[in-house]
Amino acid sequence: MCYSFPVAFLSAARDTVITPCPVTQAGNKQLTMAMKTKTKSWLSATLATLFCLWLGFLAYVDWAMHQPPEVFGHVMAHMPMPAYFLFPFETMWTDARKGTLNAGDQAPDFSVKNLETKVPVNLASLWAGKPVVLVFGSYT
Repeated sequence: MCYSFPVAFLSAARDTVITPCPVTQAGNKQLTMAMKTKTKSWLSATLATLFCLWLGFLAYVDWAMHQPPEVFGHVMAHMPMPAYFLFPFETMWTDARKGTLNAGDQAPDFSVKNLETKVPVNLASLWAGKPVVLVFGSYT
């Protein structure tokens, strides 16, 4: 009896040598083509699945970026560090937080607490008769 193995090998169960069948060139090509087709279809299905998972991950991160800072912070706190390399973080963040103001538009009114008195101050009350400069960030 012969089997289609590439080389002869020793069977551990029977202590006999199993010899390969003689494979013709045409039979070898058919076997190679069948393996290539099967491998290509498996690889295509795997890549398609990974791509769909990546798109879902991008959609989840994009959703989180459009949420209030508390929700976004909670999502990103549970994100493993290597995950940051799987999506274009800076581009997505810029698009999510760009807002709708253009150069020359009036700033929207908002209120903040005074650092010294803890009393809320509205932006509109500050620019009643003088220009106001808004500085965001650290200047220490």
